[in-house]
Amino acid sequence: MVSLASFRGLFCKPYLGGVGVLIGILGLFLWYVGYRSTRLIARISYQIKVSRLIDKEKKRLPEEIKITFNNKELDRLVRTFLVFWNSGNKTILGQNIVEIDKPRAVFNEDSQILNAEIVRRTRDVNQFKIKKNENELILDFEYLDAGDGASIEILHTDEKGTPNIKGTIKEMPKGIVNYGTIQTKKGKDYLILTLTGFFISLVIIFLSVFPYSVPLKFWGKEGMPSFSSRIFMIVSGLFLSGQSSYALWRLKRRFPKKLTIDDLIA
Repeated sequence: MVSLASFRGLFCKPYLGGVGVLIGILGLFLWYVGYRSTRLIARISYQIKVSRLIDKEKKRLPEEIKITFNNKELDRLVRTFLVFWNSGNKTILGQNIVEIDKPRAVFNEDSQILNAEIVRRTRDVNQFKIKKNENELILDFEYLDAGDGASIEILHTDEKGTPNIKGTIKEMPKGIVNYGTIQTKKGKDYLILTLTGFFISLVIIFLSVFPYSVPLKFWGKEGMPSFSSRIFMIVSGLFLSGQSSYALWRLKRRFPKKLTIDDLIA
């Protein structure tokens, strides 16, 4: 049986304990990556970007100014980009779409879809199609291989701007997955801040595992941190790196490059 004293002694050695911890973490990570790569996953995901082009109520436009669309007066005009794609590694067939619950973007009942257009698509052979109703946009396709999909521009009057994505596809019990807001080039400052936090977390973990890698004077008058202090540093570093990794994951462009809409967003 391993005693607490011997466990502490392992951490106090210059490299042995740190190497063992890092090898263990790396082994778990490689096992997880290998496990994920062997699974066949049927998954459709989407991301959304909303731009409010005109809002007569909030901007308090003069009564003399009238906004019309096809000769109909509007108080609000909102543009929503919807990127819809196969984010799994298994082909999804259109015949698996449940007829009575097709994939669709649903806006508020009192709103209206004025226009909808596919502005990007990965491949024409997918036969990705859209059909506009009053406040719903129905999505259909022949099939989607991994990475296939389309980017859709929707002009509408829904104040919220973000539609509810509904629909049922066989062999996809979790439904259509929301990957959040589309991050454009304007988010670079936040990206740099997140990367800085991630780098700091790695430094904290490295110093706690390899305290002898820096001169003793680095630790100040109190000298080398105690065993419990180093454990606290490791936990804090892992927590910070986890938060930074999640933020980077949210900022990452998930969909294929062919569906990028940066050039379409004013």
